[in-house]
Amino acid sequence: MNQHFLQSEAWEKFQTDLKRKAVRKHTNYGDFFGIIERGRFNSRLYIPYGPQIQSVDNLIKLLEVIKQSAKQQKVDFIRIEPLGNIDTAILKKAGYRKAKDVQPSHTIINTLADDETIQSLTSQTVRRMWRKNLKAGVTFQASYDPQDIEIFINMIHDVAKRTGMVPHSDAYFRQMASSLFPTKQAGIFYAIYENKPVASILFFSNGETMYYGHAGSYSEYRKLSPATALGLEMLRYARQTGHKFFDFYGIAPEDAPKTNPWYGFTQFKKSFGGQPTEFPGTWELPLRPITYNLYHLYQKIYQTIRHHS
Repeated sequence: MNQHFLQSEAWEKFQTDLKRKAVRKHTNYGDFFGIIERGRFNSRLYIPYGPQIQSVDNLIKLLEVIKQSAKQQKVDFIRIEPLGNIDTAILKKAGYRKAKDVQPSHTIINTLADDETIQSLTSQTVRRMWRKNLKAGVTFQASYDPQDIEIFINMIHDVAKRTGMVPHSDAYFRQMASSLFPTKQAGIFYAIYENKPVASILFFSNGETMYYGHAGSYSEYRKLSPATALGLEMLRYARQTGHKFFDFYGIAPEDAPKTNPWYGFTQFKKSFGGQPTEFPGTWELPLRPITYNLYHLYQKIYQTIRHHS
């Protein structure tokens, strides 16, 4: 598989359009893209779902390049999420420590064959809901028009009201559409019922893999379950547009209890028949240990207060 979409030049463009400082390096050992994040009590070089590593030797050499780049930016620590041929013992030897995951370390990836195979791998519930939606006259539409991001934004507001989740700002999603939709590196795929959009997926694409980025639907159509039918149609659309894989982008770990907040969403994503996949997760290297430790102490206190408030 190619590098993750969050390491792509398209994602870099989106980040710079958000006025964030980006760092990209091309070396003989591999490439990486990172964001300079400066917050309260800390600054860091964050490399989302990267670097992509081909060999152990390359990992050792690339870690040193990353370290020097971070020092040039005068940040307090480095945060990476390496993919590929990763030996975590080498990360530890280089001074990295396992941190709380930022991007999910578990996902579901579907290999896209023909439509019949895609459909056969889904659960009976998915196929039943898909047929139910087709019988009810639900249709499906892809759009790369930045203006159509409003379809998704309206739905995510409904989801937030229903669940209490806090989504990105409307401005964030509008900038994403403006930056990525015209080149078809992101778009929305949505279900239409009685001439009204009722469920949508905001997806990303690196040409080889399509990613399930964000999703929303209206609660009033829950009995119809258009989001389930939309998921199957999304897989078919990904294959029809030349993608080899579909990444459902984040599930709970295999041993997660039913109380895990991602448990229900995980069961939904698993119902489409993909392969559970685990990544090494998020790792951090302190460059200024005192500042780094103070930052994590602040985070711990903040989370404790938030949990008890």
